[in-house]
Amino acid sequence: MKRGSVTRAFICGTAAAMFSVILQLNAFALSASIQFSDPSTKVGEEFTVSMHVQGDGAIATTDIALGYDSEKMEFVSGDSASGSGGEISVKSSGSEADVYYSLKFKALQEGTASVQVKSAKLEDGSSQAATIAHQGSAAVTIAAGAASEAAAEGGNRTSQQSESEPG
Repeated sequence: MKRGSVTRAFICGTAAAMFSVILQLNAFALSASIQFSDPSTKVGEEFTVSMHVQGDGAIATTDIALGYDSEKMEFVSGDSASGSGGEISVKSSGSEADVYYSLKFKALQEGTASVQVKSAKLEDGSSQAATIAHQGSAAVTIAAGAASEAAAEGGNRTSQQSESEPG
């Protein structure tokens, strides 16, 4: 009987220790947020969207898929980023809690466009997936460019001259 009690106590103690470890792993899971700048630009100009990935601990790997309006802007280049046609992939590794990425675009068409997170996978140094508490998006305002403004002014001058010339 004594041996059975010792065995049960050992099994219960081992189970309690394992449960405690599982709770600790969940309690220390990485939490992160993804935030963007909201730039304003003009048609024909290059501009930068800043993306800030912030964790409550070190972020070991980043794998983020972004989408953007390819009719209004064109992806030029970016930190740890590649893409075209409305999609960008940002992949990096490190050990920082705050990671900043610069994404350079060229404005193609007047209006409002966005850069948004399509999917994101962040991991800590133990390959534990992070919980993403907030994932924002960039709102890009694109005004008419110098060429569009000059054309509009030129059109106004021509119509003004026609109206003032005797007929």
